[in-house]
Order: sequence, then C-alpha cells, then structure tokens
Amino acid sequence: MKKFSIIVLTYNSSKEGLLLTLESIIRQRFTDFEIIISDDSSDVDYCDLITVFFENNNFCDYCFIKNEKNLGTVDNYLNALKKANGKYIKGLGSGDLLYNSETINDLYFFMENHNAKFCFGNMMSYKINNPEFTVHFESFDAPKLLKPYNRKGHNDILRSMLIHQNWISGSTMVFEKNYLMSKLLAISGVVVYCEDLMQVLICLDKEELLEYPKNIVWYEFGEGISTSDNVNSKLFVDHSNFQKFLLNLYEKNKIVLKANKNLGLFNIKNPIIRKSIRLLRNPDLLFFKMKLKISHVFKKRTHTEIGFLDDKVFKELIAKLYKG
Repeated sequence: MKKFSIIVLTYNSSKEGLLLTLESIIRQRFTDFEIIISDDSSDVDYCDLITVFFENNNFCDYCFIKNEKNLGTVDNYLNALKKANGKYIKGLGSGDLLYNSETINDLYFFMENHNAKFCFGNMMSYKINNPEFTVHFESFDAPKLLKPYNRKGHNDILRSMLIHQNWISGSTMVFEKNYLMSKLLAISGVVVYCEDLMQVLICLDKEELLEYPKNIVWYEFGEGISTSDNVNSKLFVDHSNFQKFLLNLYEKNKIVLKANKNLGLFNIKNPIIRKSIRLLRNPDLLFFKMKLKISHVFKKRTHTEIGFLDDKVFKELIAKLYKG
C-alpha cells in the first residue's frame, strides 16, 4: 500500500499543461506515492507522451487509463480511484500543479497528525501569457471568505456554500481514499462534472472540514476538466440535479429548501432583476458581500513561500514547452 495516490484527470488537455502537472509531481521530496492518469475519452492520445515523459525521468510507479467513452469528471475520478493503492488521495486537473516540492510530504503528515479524512487548503492561480510565454499569477480565494469555516458551525458553513456560493475549490481538496470513494459514489449518477459538490455532503453529515494552512496548488485559471463546451449550462444542470438530490435526503433542512428556491432564479434572464430578487430573498447575502469587500481591502497577498512557478527551472520549462 502506498501512502499517497496522485490522480490526474485529463480531457482534451494541452500537452504543455499535462507535462507541467506531471513535472510538479515527480519533483516531490516525498517518494511513497503513485501517479494515476485517467483520460476521459479525449480526441487526442496522451499515451506516448506520458510514456516518454516517465521513461526520461526514470519513474515507473504510474498507471494510465483511457476511457472508451466520455464519463464526466465524477465517474472518471471514480475509475481512477478504483486503481489507487494510496491511503490518501490528491486529485489534480491537467494544467494544475502541486505548489512546491514539500507539498505531498507536508500534507501526509498533516493528515496523519489530525487523523483526518478530509482537508482543504489555499491556492494560487496562474495563466500563461502569450506570445511572451511568461507567467502571471495571483492569489485566488476559494472559499472567498474563510470566516464561516473557521467558526466550525455546520449551519454557517452550509449557508455559506449553498446561499452565498462561497465554495471550497475542488483543486485544494485532499481525502482519505475510502472516504473519497463513499462521497463520489453518493453523487455518481446525479452529478456529472462538479465533483467538488461533495463538500456539501461532508457538511450535511456533520463531518469536519479541516483547513490546511498552506498553499496546495497552482491552479490554471480558466481551464476545466470535461467542461470545454457549454460550461455554464453543464454546471447549471449539475447544480440543479444536486439540489433535487439534496431535497430527497434532507427535505426538512431550511437551508437546503432556501437554496432550492434560489435555483429557479437562474431562469430569469435579466441579471439586474435576478440579483435584486436574490437579495430580497436572502438579505444576509448583502452582509456577506460587504464582509467580502472589507476583507479584500485589508487582505495581504498570501504568496509568501517559494513555489514551483517562482522557480527558475519551471520558468525555463514553461518557455521551452510553449515556444517548442
């Protein structure tokens, strides 16, 4: 059994982004891990690219899965998880990077010391600027406001998720394997792309949403897994189906009921009317937005430690990959 399985999900991803992701993994100081790459029936074939990459880096503890048909993120993740041998799981989208060489080592001991089944952390976003092929990066907050999560009150957190849309980013989530499997199985068949909706079930089941106080990933801003076409409509369908699913399980929960009513507002095409009605129905949303603006005024940039995209080696790699 491995201590960690790192799962990389791909779907019509750029070869440059995938190679950067893999590079960030094999540069980990922690060594007791495996890499599982699960491709969701892409139009391009990554097999030769991946094989050559690992051969050149003398790394053999990996597995490549190619789905015969497109399954969506949730079932693609489940497919990969069935092959995983690690105690803990870190999922990455192609193009996302582990933050630095200590990330998996620090996460492993954090999970062990807290006997944790789940944790989430911070991230930085980045984007490759063309045609210079330089990197632009900045703080990216998800959740946008951390205070509800610090209170540890499940109702506060649930309201923050479902009413304020103050979500934890799926890219920063880390799980114990069997725990992740149970959450993915719970939403499989209901949710296709938004695997990070698992966080709502964690909250509703009164389980701990443990914050890891460091950056976990460099998130490639503007990219996504299996959602290249009609992104907004796909996400809306996922959220709509998930709300119906929640209503069946938690029909007496007032926050779930209110969130379900809010979902109907998306049918109103005029954004001003839609936002006005939403504020009238949810006056606490106005206070949330005020707190958010205040927190951003006083927020200091959290990028204080040295990460891969500050590293000369990665900057040279980016220039080579994207110019080549």
